[in-house]
Amino acid sequence: MQLLDFPPELFDRIIHELVSAVGVHEAWKSRMVCRTFAIYINNDAFSSQPLSAFRLTSPRIWSYAWGNYSGVLRHNVGRLLFARMQKPLDIAPQIPIAINRCLEFVLRFEADPTDDRRKEIVRLLCDSVAESFDPRPCFLHEALQWGCPLPGKGTEQERNKADSLAAAVVMSNHAAITASIQNGASFWLNSNIFAWPLTISTAHTRDRATTTYLLEHMPRPGRTDKTQLAQMYTMFSEVIEHLLDRNEMSTAHSLLDWIVKNVSPPDKDTFNAILHICIHSKDHVAVEAALAIKVKSTPKVRWDHFSEACRTGHAATVKALIEKGKFKVNKIYWQSSPLNRAMYYGVDIVGALLDAGADPNGPMNDAADDQVRARHCISPLLAAVKINKLDVVNLLLEHGATLAGGGQFDAEPELMDMAKSLKDNRVHDRLLRAQADEKKKA
Repeated sequence: MQLLDFPPELFDRIIHELVSAVGVHEAWKSRMVCRTFAIYINNDAFSSQPLSAFRLTSPRIWSYAWGNYSGVLRHNVGRLLFARMQKPLDIAPQIPIAINRCLEFVLRFEADPTDDRRKEIVRLLCDSVAESFDPRPCFLHEALQWGCPLPGKGTEQERNKADSLAAAVVMSNHAAITASIQNGASFWLNSNIFAWPLTISTAHTRDRATTTYLLEHMPRPGRTDKTQLAQMYTMFSEVIEHLLDRNEMSTAHSLLDWIVKNVSPPDKDTFNAILHICIHSKDHVAVEAALAIKVKSTPKVRWDHFSEACRTGHAATVKALIEKGKFKVNKIYWQSSPLNRAMYYGVDIVGALLDAGADPNGPMNDAADDQVRARHCISPLLAAVKINKLDVVNLLLEHGATLAGGGQFDAEPELMDMAKSLKDNRVHDRLLRAQADEKKKA
């Protein structure tokens, strides 16, 4: 018989006894006994516990963040906050005050709300606050204990207006959104307790109608208003990161397309931040959309973009950087070449570079580059042998790599000696066959 089968009043008593007997954390571990156990953070057995009861006793390295808080708090902080709205206990008053202020604003657009409706709105606002704090857990427990708001710019009155706009978005109330905008609420200021309005509609509520409504009513900063433009792109960067983290790819693509069509070009650092986010997502469509954003400075794609794309192991992302971003595959970057960097991350990445025209013997642009390569950038074939990558060796030879390499110095003796020293004889055998083929052609 599961706990789920007990009557509610007996179930509540069991939870009380369990928490009292073994503590919050051990009781939380028992949640698999009953499918509904996880929702009972708003039960008095949990909500009456002080915040200190949710701390783990074992030390953690990142003690300032989620590291020293238990799963019961991490997964149910919205419900805990909702319970604290009824009984504040040890929570600081700033967050409940802000939620109540947002509640009164939203209720102005509700027709005769019942007590149950008021509670539902408060619960939704509490859940949104918890979700907004989720990427920044170190601020959350500080805010619960000391009332520290999220770091933001603007005056307190301006941030209060941002709270109202965010609350209207949480409720997907277009009339309230319009009223907030008319009241002077800014899209570009952090709320005290909520995420950006666009983050809420795209990543939290996933309300496409509200997202469309926000984009239609969003003011466009002028090209000369650098402050507003920077704030806008900060918001867009966070929203896109939320969407890609949650695999909301189509919405992220639509938002990137909207940016290309409607927003002035960002500065170099902002563009780099957005492109890095898209590369990290391993979504080449998002990378292509980000590369379509105009930027004031060139080149758009740098070595660190390419290097990060290699680390993802996603060949389509690398192809997008080469084709759409015009990344040069036959150039010396940071005492290395793209081909030598790529071979550490798989044969597919190497293949993408070779298909894009990378020289299998390494970049040989001019005499100066040749001198640099001779000092720092060994031939790709030698680099592949050093890390014992037989599949890369085969691919390079198929694309015309020579044992001597393309530099001023003959790499063949060192190459054969290194291959012979490997425990795996297959690389050496493959090079011997290549050596014989070269002698036949000579």
